[in-house]
Amino acid sequence: MTHSSPTTSLNGWERFFVLLCVSVPSFMINLDANIVAVSLPSIARSLNADFAAIEWVVSAYTLTFASLVMMAGALADRYGRKRLLIIGLAIFSVASLVCGVDAGLFLPCTDLALDAKMDWPARRDQSPPARAVSDRK
Repeated sequence: MTHSSPTTSLNGWERFFVLLCVSVPSFMINLDANIVAVSLPSIARSLNADFAAIEWVVSAYTLTFASLVMMAGALADRYGRKRLLIIGLAIFSVASLVCGVDAGLFLPCTDLALDAKMDWPARRDQSPPARAVSDRK
């Protein structure tokens, strides 16, 4: 009895498409992890945090990612791997786009809420809209 691979009946373009469908999500996962690592110095400066406090950012990211992977695996078993991969890629792409673009465009109240919560001493004399305008210059 011979066992044939499910990809043996695929032609060249179909094999390439399967490779692309597996490689793109893997690339996006690595890219996302590198973005977190590259942004750590900026996060540390903006929060006035030391290295020990910034380690929590990496730990929180890793814990969240691991728990979502387990949940995604269970959902993939229930609803299908292909469907969940497409939905996950769409959600990830839209969320990355929103994070990459200035959040003030999508959530203008975010700037005001952060300014009200974080009493920035250097800009205490400015009104929240003036702070938002001065940040964009």
